[in-house]
Amino acid sequence: MNSIYAYAWFALYSITVAPNIIESLEFGEKNYLVGIIGLLILPAEYFALKFKLWIIRVRAEKSLIELEKENSEVLIINPSYALIYGLFVRIILRISVLFFSLIAIGQDSMVTGMLIIVMFFADMIGLMYIYITSNIFQDQVPEHKIPIAVAERQEWRDNNIPGSDSLRNFIYEILADIALNVYAYVVFTLVWYYINWRAIDSLKHFIAEKSGAFETGYKIAFMLTFMVLVLLIPIRVAYWIEDSMNATTRKHKYAFSIMVILSGIYACMPTLVIYCSHFFCISNSTSEFLKSRNFNWLLAVILVVIVALIQTIMTLTKSKKLNEIIIQKTWD
Repeated sequence: MNSIYAYAWFALYSITVAPNIIESLEFGEKNYLVGIIGLLILPAEYFALKFKLWIIRVRAEKSLIELEKENSEVLIINPSYALIYGLFVRIILRISVLFFSLIAIGQDSMVTGMLIIVMFFADMIGLMYIYITSNIFQDQVPEHKIPIAVAERQEWRDNNIPGSDSLRNFIYEILADIALNVYAYVVFTLVWYYINWRAIDSLKHFIAEKSGAFETGYKIAFMLTFMVLVLLIPIRVAYWIEDSMNATTRKHKYAFSIMVILSGIYACMPTLVIYCSHFFCISNSTSEFLKSRNFNWLLAVILVVIVALIQTIMTLTKSKKLNEIIIQKTWD
């Protein structure tokens, strides 16, 4: 599953399945199903992320080999170091899942507090292990060490690329994608619900104070945009890294950017619907439609069409500008 489809599935979940699940939950009350799913998905997400980062690196190296042949230059594809932030936010999100899961199975505050402390340190160690073993990030290589670095990189390719297309790895990646997406859905359901709730609460406050559409809009937009950047993108940190490694041309960069923006808009849809219903001159029937499940399914259809168009454009476009390589050479 490439990251475009992963973002699409996430957006579909946020507007179709998530509202139904949230309506059936009573946060703060016991719910053993929610608690068990939350506790099981944490170890599954760890091993899934570890494997996913390895297979992302393998695919990036394969692309790099082809690019090096075309350009006759020594290149390196690395994600931005800003993604380290996403990996640390992942720890906060995992602890949040643990917290909600323990509450759901009725654990007292002392047990919950102790387990959260233990998990924090365990996750820190796990994160460092994944960071070191994945080799996703590479430091700048001084000119006099380039031959050694090239030899080490070739050794990694020789040890990892052959056999990477095996049926076993194909199955492992499917399982990893399932685990990572279920984890994202669990985090979205347990955490993002409160973000929308807070945004709607703030929106109602602005409305009560008779704030204008523009003033209310930019305040809510600023808050939601900030939360999307802080929390929503790190929910899908593996695919964020995959985007960073695979966006070797402008068309890849634009496609992934569009999917991230769409995912953010869809995730904030409950707040946006209330804002539009209040500030725009729409009939009561239209307002009710915007708040209905039928509207959510319409959004789902629109999303499927957009993804199909993006994939078609990615495949057919021949523009030299869009296909221009945008990788920065770090080995000069």
